[in-house]
Amino acid sequence: TQALGEGKRTLVLFSADWCAPCRRLEAELGNLQPASMIDDARIFELKEEEWQEATRMDEFNALRSRWYPKTGSYPVLVLLDERGEKIEEMKEAIERLEREGTEATLPNWLATSRPSGGS
Repeated sequence: TQALGEGKRTLVLFSADWCAPCRRLEAELGNLQPASMIDDARIFELKEEEWQEATRMDEFNALRSRWYPKTGSYPVLVLLDERGEKIEEMKEAIERLEREGTEATLPNWLATSRPSGGS
């Protein structure tokens, strides 16, 4: 992807139009977070409705299971490093941040998941 070519981390969002939590997360990603808080990451969204053809749905599920083995659960937000390798999934990040006593917000997740010496 373009983000990988730029050496950027990528947030991959698997969502669906019928999913209320997905719509709230989309709003947070798109409208509520200043770009300066996510400037080192790019957001890539895949919606289930865009993959309705059976042949494409298999592709969608295979891609999703690469980073998140559970199916039938939305939203799924995965943070990838600049090589496309999974760093952490949103639910894992929330649990980690709460254990650390840090507020579970997108900017805190991105800030605490940067490699040491990173941007």
